[in-house]
Amino acid sequence: MSIPDFILPKMWLGGALSDYRVEMGSGNGLISRHIKSGAAIPHVTSKVSQAVFNSTMTSGIKMLLANGKQTTATLSTISAVTAKTATMAKAGVVVSSVGAGAALLALGVGVWAAWNIHQTRKTVDRIEGKVDALGASVDALHGSVGALHEKTDRLGEMVALQHEQLTHLINYNGALLGVILENQGNLAAGLEQLSEQIDRGFRSVLESLENVEARRQAQELDTQMRTIHHYYSTCTEAIRGGKMPANEDLRAIVDNAVVLQAWLDTRLSEIKPGQADRLPYITAKAFALRQEIDARSLLEHTPEARDRDTSELREIIATEIRTLTTGNILDVATQHSVLVENYVYLRRALGRSPSTMVEFEDGQVLPFFATSMLHWDDRLNSLRELAPAIKAADADEYELNTLAETRAWAALRGSSRVSRKVSTRDVQHVLGVGNEGIDEESFRVVLDFAAKDLEEHKLVVKRELNDVG
Repeated sequence: MSIPDFILPKMWLGGALSDYRVEMGSGNGLISRHIKSGAAIPHVTSKVSQAVFNSTMTSGIKMLLANGKQTTATLSTISAVTAKTATMAKAGVVVSSVGAGAALLALGVGVWAAWNIHQTRKTVDRIEGKVDALGASVDALHGSVGALHEKTDRLGEMVALQHEQLTHLINYNGALLGVILENQGNLAAGLEQLSEQIDRGFRSVLESLENVEARRQAQELDTQMRTIHHYYSTCTEAIRGGKMPANEDLRAIVDNAVVLQAWLDTRLSEIKPGQADRLPYITAKAFALRQEIDARSLLEHTPEARDRDTSELREIIATEIRTLTTGNILDVATQHSVLVENYVYLRRALGRSPSTMVEFEDGQVLPFFATSMLHWDDRLNSLRELAPAIKAADADEYELNTLAETRAWAALRGSSRVSRKVSTRDVQHVLGVGNEGIDEESFRVVLDFAAKDLEEHKLVVKRELNDVG
């Protein structure tokens, strides 16, 4: 796929433009590679305005502004289209709006914003320091300094938007744990309750919980995440003012993130993979790890040393996805799909360079990421559409009338040899349709899905999990 000629590399190691090239990075983002050293950063420059860039990047390399509400709205739209039943559509909008994909995909932005500010400040100091020595026009030099200050202000605005996303993530994540526990692991019911209350704030959701233990655990998780975020907020204020954060605050982020991750590991060890209440804890672990890496980067404390932890967390998430996409196919399509969608976005967020910083000629530096990062289709829509129409079993057994139906049933059972007559009890066990079973017409629809789309669903999941990030 060709890269538009108005996109140029960021010359981040100095030298000439010919020393660099723009390439496609992981997650279909863009990177600037220094040819001689082989090093690369997810940062490019644009010769056209933001408006032209936005309108042009709708074909070929598709990129979306990873900026606050715009990204959230896009995720919500995608989820609403993907989830067809009324309950699931409502739940999908809420879950994706939290920004488990959006906020955490953009979390690494803080490093690059601070890096740019640092570079800008060094340039400002160098210009101001040479005023007397060069004998140059003070007015002209002040004009250059003013332009650089304006660029710093715009970077600060971007960091503020990111901070707002993360605040929303914390508010939502603790509340999500509470409603999942309140509804005894019934995610769809919990999310429906949450969607009606989250706009009133975390405290309102907490007070609505009748289960005392659910309220306690939600409050505990919220408090743990806010401890780190307190120091992160302090650092954000410094960045917005064009300053590097104090080392003491950065070290506090690192120390508290390490403590939080240890506490989360203990909690996760007590919950079996695949249970809905693991999602808020795993999201919190991703939040803590990314904030720790951000802080280590600014402290220059070898953030790459945490690569193994990131890889391990991605594998934990992959295990959740495998667990939730294995078993009764109707449960996978209805009860598990929202969890899987969240884990997919969360795992992508922990990949290398999920977002691309685009620097415009007017000084704006904004985060974008490929629209493919915000798309997930598990190929199970036909089953979600079927679910509300399923009736109770209307016979003791069903007959497989064709070779295609026989093969489809074998694929669903995970067995190469099956009988032409299938008991409704066996159907109930394999499909996961509750105590009343499934009527024959719906059973035939499931067989048709298995014949046409089951393998495609498995391939989609496999491709996602094969992405090494």
